[in-house]
Amino acid sequence: VPRTGGPRRSSDHAELLELLDAAQRWFRRNLAAERGHKVALEYVKERRLEQSTLDLYGIGYAPPGWENLKVALRNREEAKLLRSGVLSRSKNNTTIDWFRNRLMFPIRNIRGEVVSFGGRALDEDGPKYLNGPETPVFQKRSVLFGLHEARSAGARMQRVLLVEGYMDVAMLQQHGVQPVVAPLGTSATREQFELLFRYTPEVVCCFDGDDAGTAAAWRALRNALPALDTERVLRFVFLPQGEDPDSIVLSEGAEAFRERVDQSELASSFYFRHLEEEHDFESPEYRARAARQASRDLKTIRDATFKNQMLAVLRDKVGHVPIDESVDDGVEPNWVRAAEPVSRTEADPVQRQDHTLASWLLEHAEDVSGVDPALVEKLREVAPDSLVCALLEFILKREISTSVVLQDCLRDQFGPRVDTLSSLPAGEYDEVGSVVCDLEHELSSFVVATQQQRARRAYREARE
Repeated sequence: VPRTGGPRRSSDHAELLELLDAAQRWFRRNLAAERGHKVALEYVKERRLEQSTLDLYGIGYAPPGWENLKVALRNREEAKLLRSGVLSRSKNNTTIDWFRNRLMFPIRNIRGEVVSFGGRALDEDGPKYLNGPETPVFQKRSVLFGLHEARSAGARMQRVLLVEGYMDVAMLQQHGVQPVVAPLGTSATREQFELLFRYTPEVVCCFDGDDAGTAAAWRALRNALPALDTERVLRFVFLPQGEDPDSIVLSEGAEAFRERVDQSELASSFYFRHLEEEHDFESPEYRARAARQASRDLKTIRDATFKNQMLAVLRDKVGHVPIDESVDDGVEPNWVRAAEPVSRTEADPVQRQDHTLASWLLEHAEDVSGVDPALVEKLREVAPDSLVCALLEFILKREISTSVVLQDCLRDQFGPRVDTLSSLPAGEYDEVGSVVCDLEHELSSFVVATQQQRARRAYREARE
């Protein structure tokens, strides 16, 4: 059967890539020594970024102002510039530059084509780091910053270091610690781990040693589980609080940093250490809860040998786990099956939105602060029985910040439904987590969706 639209989509794809390449060349010219903007050049000097590093990653600069890039590319079709992600619409419905006063890092796909950008703010306006929006050529969960450059170096990648941001990638590479890559969100996704393991048998994740870093590492590990097997090794290294890879390399040297990486913790060790830290293994109740969570995680492992080894360690720690035979043949125990959420096709959109956003809140409780009180009050009015509303009450009023305690507090009110919150498909957290800086927008969207659903129900009831 002939497929329609293929050539047109291919042409559109190529045109968007060409626009992004043009934007990249313009950003680069803005950082050229002979004409570069003073604030950007001073930041580059302060961070000790060498010219070879700027050239390798194609780092540039987006100056302040609303229409600099728009004017520079004024001979291009505005609709295509919007589709490429370099322009956006303002509240007044005018088109403006997406990036302003930021050091610009081009994000390349595995073929080396620029598919988007990441920008590091050089002032206090907006989030510190900002990625471009998702577009027909850019899905951030499937791209890793620095992977193209690492592969282009030519050497076989026996081990790859995965760090938190593109500045970490650039500075480590500059100091000779390579190959090194970074995800484009709060944590690496399943797709990114699958991509990375195509080119290396070992990945070492480097995170800050604070609570936020540990939480990000835990999310990354759970996302990586389906990709792990007896031939793929995942490790974790945690830096001292207040330090980042750049500061460690500058203070201790590249060789000392490599020694930290060499002493990194295996994924299996980190998994069970963190599980034990979250649950009190001294009591049967908490051991059972740990077993329940672990069973959901470990059943995602596709490699039977690795899965069975992990289950053996779990049984040693918590006693009998009722998934010995059932995990391998695809049949889950009743107590796991009873807690499963309604499938995507069966759940109504508002319930699904509630479940997805609540799952993100549970995993990112430490990131939630300063939500508009009027919005919280509106949420209480419109959706008082929602998981989102209950979670916000606990997080904002009781200052509870750990997912385990939050689940305990909610279980009496919502029952088994609470246990499904940490069981979203891989990548779902990242999708919602990408809006950390705009949580209020997501909450407002949920309020509007709930109001619309209530209005539709009232209309149907009135007609009946």
